[in-house]
Amino acid sequence: METGIIVLSAILIIIVASPFILMGISNKKHHSKLTKALDVLLKCNSAIASKSSFFNNFVIAVDGHAQTVFFIKERENGALEQSVIDLRVFNKCKMDQQVNNITNKPGLMDTIQKLDLLLINTSTGATQRLELFNDNDSLQLSGELAIAQEWQIFLQSLLDKEVVLEAPPVVITRGLDLSRIALF
Repeated sequence: METGIIVLSAILIIIVASPFILMGISNKKHHSKLTKALDVLLKCNSAIASKSSFFNNFVIAVDGHAQTVFFIKERENGALEQSVIDLRVFNKCKMDQQVNNITNKPGLMDTIQKLDLLLINTSTGATQRLELFNDNDSLQLSGELAIAQEWQIFLQSLLDKEVVLEAPPVVITRGLDLSRIALF
């Protein structure tokens, strides 16, 4: 009788624990993919990341010496979009939120549809958006707002130290081909 209870208990533990184990493995593969993509992007630009943040579907890094931001975002279809942005062209960084107002019986509720970091050159009007959250890609915010605030403050402090160039922004946005890189 005890053997049956032990076997049944082991099966139940495996059934309950397996989704969490599979999610952990999936998150580790995803993080590894973004890490390798960032490494390739940094090597292609002969840069060293002085600060970086990894999140669910994006990674942002900065080379403080070269005043360059590296941003990689994984789209819903698995394609990686990358941007290399020269900070010396910009002089302001701010968070940009697109909010949808929903009216319900207790009152008005705001939902964030899109959250971006916006780099601006106030003299030329040039802008560059780094999309951190889009409700088409994710169902709910899970820390993107805190990361956006942290990076907005950090990038603005870098922008305050440097002289702004009048040249147009140097931005490279293209898909990153990782077919020749092993994920493990």
